Amino acid sequence: MNPGEERIPTLFITGAPGNGKTALARELSEILWRVREPHAVIDLDELARGVLAERSLDFNLTLALENLAAVWANFYRHGVRRAVLARVILSESDVTRLAAAIPSCDMTVCRVVADDVVANRRIRERDPGLGADFLAAVGPEISDQLGELDLPGFTVQNNASTSITDLALEVLERANWPRPHRGEND
Repeated sequence: MNPGEERIPTLFITGAPGNGKTALARELSEILWRVREPHAVIDLDELARGVLAERSLDFNLTLALENLAAVWANFYRHGVRRAVLARVILSESDVTRLAAAIPSCDMTVCRVVADDVVANRRIRERDPGLGADFLAAVGPEISDQLGELDLPGFTVQNNASTSITDLALEVLERANWPRPHRGEND
């Protein structure tokens, strides 16, 4: 980064399947839209969904990172200077690799956790097909693995008792990002 070059605030939402990463990222976007804050929301799973010719043991992370760099360059060219990313990660080095895909990235990690029962219900509602059994089976293991990582940032609880809007407002406050003032509707 050159002296005086701007940093790119990047909020990375991670958590096990069914914990609400994508729903939270979308709600964050809705709130940022309401406060007129230009931003990109990028679901990294969607940037790498598919089956590659060469087997990937990291859910196509390398492809997701390559695609993130290209997509981010387009957002940046259009004046966007803030990013919300969502994806499961498996190691601290994944965070480093994600940050490297966005030049001048200032990464804050938000780990979303939910009870296994809540996560399982969400998975089955969202993915009624073949993938649900796999996601429900690996979810608790991924949650445990994420809990053992030393991630920079903070953790939030996303269980049935909290609205997604309240959770998003909490995340924006904890990340020190723009948000509506108390009592501001839109």
